[in-house]
Amino acid sequence: MTEVLRDTFEKNFPRVEKDIKNAAFIAIDTEFSCLVSHTESKSSLFDTAEQRYLKQRDNISDALLLQFGLTAFIFDREKNVYESHSYCFYLFPHTFGSNDQRFKCQASSLEFLCHHKFDFNKFVYNGISFLNDEQDIRAQQELKDGDLLRSVERALSHEDEESVQAMCSQVALWLAGGLPEAATEKSIFLEVPRSSQSSQCIAYVAHHELRKRFICIWTLPEDGNIRVLKVSPTERAMMEKNHSHEDELQNAVLLSIRGFTRIFKLLVQLKKPIIAHNCVLDLMIMHKQFYCSLPKSYQAFKNNIHSLFPNVYDTKYMSSEYRKKIDRSDSWSNNTLPGLYRYFDLGRGHSIASYSPKIISQDFGDEGERKFHDAGWDSYCAGFCFIRMAHFFGVMEMGGLSAARPFTSTEHLALTSHLANRINIIRGNLTHIVLDGLDPPSHRPEIIVVKRRDGKALDALELTESLSKHGSVDVKMVSNKLALVAASTKGQVMDLCREYYKHPELALVKYNKIQHDPFIWTSTLCSLVMCAALSGIFIYRVLKN
Repeated sequence: MTEVLRDTFEKNFPRVEKDIKNAAFIAIDTEFSCLVSHTESKSSLFDTAEQRYLKQRDNISDALLLQFGLTAFIFDREKNVYESHSYCFYLFPHTFGSNDQRFKCQASSLEFLCHHKFDFNKFVYNGISFLNDEQDIRAQQELKDGDLLRSVERALSHEDEESVQAMCSQVALWLAGGLPEAATEKSIFLEVPRSSQSSQCIAYVAHHELRKRFICIWTLPEDGNIRVLKVSPTERAMMEKNHSHEDELQNAVLLSIRGFTRIFKLLVQLKKPIIAHNCVLDLMIMHKQFYCSLPKSYQAFKNNIHSLFPNVYDTKYMSSEYRKKIDRSDSWSNNTLPGLYRYFDLGRGHSIASYSPKIISQDFGDEGERKFHDAGWDSYCAGFCFIRMAHFFGVMEMGGLSAARPFTSTEHLALTSHLANRINIIRGNLTHIVLDGLDPPSHRPEIIVVKRRDGKALDALELTESLSKHGSVDVKMVSNKLALVAASTKGQVMDLCREYYKHPELALVKYNKIQHDPFIWTSTLCSLVMCAALSGIFIYRVLKN
């Protein structure tokens, strides 16, 4: 696997671009700095899709995507082989101009990353910068106004200031008749040092400082470094009027601070199918970090994502559909990404459908590189599982296992198009959302209504603890004497109702909208009172007459 850091981003960009362009599809994965910003925003079985979106929007408002894994899968039709190329990008929000991003870290998230050997030094010291569209527009305006230059100058470290001063000293020596290394009579080449700042930002400051100090020279960018030319006053005046030189410097700075966003824009431009596992949060934080702030409207978010990536496949959702078509004894123990990968790599899923394509990777020959919760490896696993499931679904669509044959990558995608843009939802009112249409109706179990038989107040924590012995539940207090309980499965609802049927303290019944909905109950009561009042008035008038 290729690790891509700030120092190696420009070198690797052409290869990443080529692999993305040649790929049949792209698999991705991400790692975050935090998952839950507020305890009241925890996921609940009561959540509708819109409620879940708003909760997650609040949760990740200050979260940071630290690591982005990308695997390009390129198909060889003649050999029936998918060849994969995996990359792992470390990202860090470098300061520039007015942008000094704040982000939250959650202790449990960092402990989780530590447990899985995440390299925080690479993240902080050598992470790649990025911009979303809003930040990009602001940076362009600050460059135009000169604010970014002043801000970058203020942000330079003491070492960076000394580097700029050293470049000025080399030019002074050269102009005085000395010939330092890499200098000729007409020009001198200055190498821009690497530092905690973007080298392009340092170069930008150095260009302006050199031009300000020495009136008989002009500077030109050269492969990220600086070429200084001796010029006459007339030539200098002409070059100052030629705005293309300044535009070239500004574009180099923008290109540098855009960093990883260039990869994101490439994915958006090429519209390659995107594969990921359980990816609601991945899509949301990508939207926030590389595109623009998350909209308040859930529907607007769905529209935006579908516009950016018209075909997204969630292997978590696909696995739930896959499981419906096979014998339970042939299935996996769990459909986490590690569980699915092991099932399709070594288990029954490896050979459940004949002619399943071979998957080749030169990136993970060493077992030590196969680390789950490393974004690069996880992106490969998501793509691997997608290929195995796509082939199985294709075979089933074409007539069942007896009709198995090799498929092209185009056929794999076409025969699974009914599974595209269905994104899994964990622990909610829905099992999944639909990016390109209406969300499905809820098929979750009925809600249970709970109250004490003696009419006393309920304790939410005690109730949750008591009912959780029978499986995962969520409790919502309607009042201090009435609670709603959501369970994970219909079987669990039946077990709870059966277990507490004759309970001495708690009374449990299935939710009835007419009987238990406060709004409907109040409206019905008001209607009855109104009818009684009108009837009384009518009877009174009849008797009076």
